Amino acid sequence: MSWTPPPQQRPQPQHWQQPGPQHPSQFQPGQHPGQPQHNPYLQARVTELANGEWHRLHPLTPWLRVLNLLGGVLFMALIIGVPLVGAVFGDDPDSPRVDISVGTYFLLVAIIALVIFALGTVGVVLGYRATEFRVTDEVLEMRSGVFARNFLQARLDRLQSVNINRPLGARMLGLSHVSTSGASDSSEVELKYLGHADADALRDEVLRRASGAKRRKRAEQSAAHQAARHGEQRTPSQSGAGPLPGNGQAPGVAPQNATGAAKPAPQRRTLSDFVDAVVDDFSGSFASLGEADSPTIVTVPAKRLAGVEMLKFVGAALIMLVTAGILWIVFGVLASSQAAFLDDLEHDALTVNIIGAIATIGMPLLVLIMGAFAVLVSLPGNMQYNIAGTPDGLRVGKGLLTTNSDTIAPGRIHAAEIQQPFWWRMFGWYRVRINRADVAIVSSDDSDSNQISRTVLLPVGKFDDVIRVLSVAMPMQFGPHTPHLMRDLLAAKPPKQLRVTPARAWFLAPFGWKRNAVLVDRGVVYLRRGRLERRVSMIPAERMQGLTISDGPWRRLAGTASLQIGTVLGPVLMGQRLVARSQALQLFEQLAQLAIQAAQVDRSHRWAEAGARMLVQVAQLQLQDARAAGAAPDPRAVAIAHAADEYQRQEGQR
Repeated sequence: MSWTPPPQQRPQPQHWQQPGPQHPSQFQPGQHPGQPQHNPYLQARVTELANGEWHRLHPLTPWLRVLNLLGGVLFMALIIGVPLVGAVFGDDPDSPRVDISVGTYFLLVAIIALVIFALGTVGVVLGYRATEFRVTDEVLEMRSGVFARNFLQARLDRLQSVNINRPLGARMLGLSHVSTSGASDSSEVELKYLGHADADALRDEVLRRASGAKRRKRAEQSAAHQAARHGEQRTPSQSGAGPLPGNGQAPGVAPQNATGAAKPAPQRRTLSDFVDAVVDDFSGSFASLGEADSPTIVTVPAKRLAGVEMLKFVGAALIMLVTAGILWIVFGVLASSQAAFLDDLEHDALTVNIIGAIATIGMPLLVLIMGAFAVLVSLPGNMQYNIAGTPDGLRVGKGLLTTNSDTIAPGRIHAAEIQQPFWWRMFGWYRVRINRADVAIVSSDDSDSNQISRTVLLPVGKFDDVIRVLSVAMPMQFGPHTPHLMRDLLAAKPPKQLRVTPARAWFLAPFGWKRNAVLVDRGVVYLRRGRLERRVSMIPAERMQGLTISDGPWRRLAGTASLQIGTVLGPVLMGQRLVARSQALQLFEQLAQLAIQAAQVDRSHRWAEAGARMLVQVAQLQLQDARAAGAAPDPRAVAIAHAADEYQRQEGQR
């Protein structure tokens, strides 16, 4: 299970070797070229919305709901009122007869619809006035309900992601739907609706507070205040006391500088301290980066999304074509043999050929037409699919008419998987899926499509796209050797030293037993399985919540066992079915110790370290793209890379 990287690895990009004015040493705090200015409006709105007071939703919210109510009432009036006309005024003697005119009937239907609409409008207005929210340093709270009051409270440090959805109707009014998600239903708060700018600012502020940034700033301000107070205290020599022994300081008093202030003790700075200073310098404490300023890592072309969707129907059409062709031949032979006894060979053969031609050509063609229609319907919701790295986390945006922006907080991805279906190999396409605590998928039968789509991080992409996404999505586990490791695991035959299924167990998986592989490398467990559909899982040790070894009579006969890793539910492959029994026991002990050690040093639940590493990875990708295109590097990326270098130099001096 040991893996040795190739002897020749590509050198890491040297982001500090930028010619001329792009050298990071020339980008000093407060002097970054192209630095965005603070947005006073966003700063004021964040201060107002997140001041701990109760606030109502956008004033246009009830009007949008009233419009939806009006559409629902009109629809119900049409599907209920109009069909009753035939029953009320028809000639059927069994139907009830009403002695009113047609005009009077429609007037009554309109009055009933108007009353329902008026009552619904009153309920919408009262519900809007009774719905309020507030953001504190610890929680996001919401209260609603007119007669039955509902109180919902979500702890910020338990949030998994913040989603901004902009349906077409809401976009036309400048409104956004903000929702939070966590590991439990109590963390799901939905704010329908806020203005676009307010939604972006509130999302950034909620994620900033959830990451612990406000606590860190408060601690820094408190430490500075205490240092200032100590500096203002008069020394004994100034109060008329005698000379101080030694270095001029009173015994037990901290050394002081020339201004009289206490010298701070040397303190080790973390990577997040260096990176946060750059982020604050560029964007400010309150200014939002916005959707346009978020550095995009991967963009999925619309034609590739359409091709993936169409491949499903092309495969089904090919299967139907082959099946119908075989049936055509079989029934043709049977009809010919039967017609030989009836002396009607020509007539039966013609009938079979006509039916066979229609079935063989018509049914696959119908499937392709249905596939094209399905692509046209689903494509607008997935167009403009992009993945970006922001100081708040990994942001996935998509949609043409109805837009959706899902921000996954750093360190909230429990496992990732690279998947390559059989039909995708000729194009070199892959899919990346993840396990998230806020989207626990048990099976596709009892989960809606929106929840399942949120577990797909990259719907389709090349191998380079996969590596870029994984380097940002799991920065704590990604290293320079990871691309080579992934390439070996995704090969047709993984290295022999990684195989875990013995040859004597071939009868339990005759086609795929050579493809089963397990690798433990640098605190990450890699699982490989599948012949037609290749799957490689990436499971961080700190996310493992349990281990299970099981076997049965057939597995015992083959000397194998099943190893299952417990974590949050999702689509990612979390176990290996056929592992040599001795190897399974060894892996059980190794992974148990690894999980304990990783959990003791894990700090990703506070987001700081994972978020900083993610931004460093994003900056390195931006600098690579700039060098490849021969363009000037982004100043923010250069500054973040320079901050990472400063952190490395600090660690090297320790």
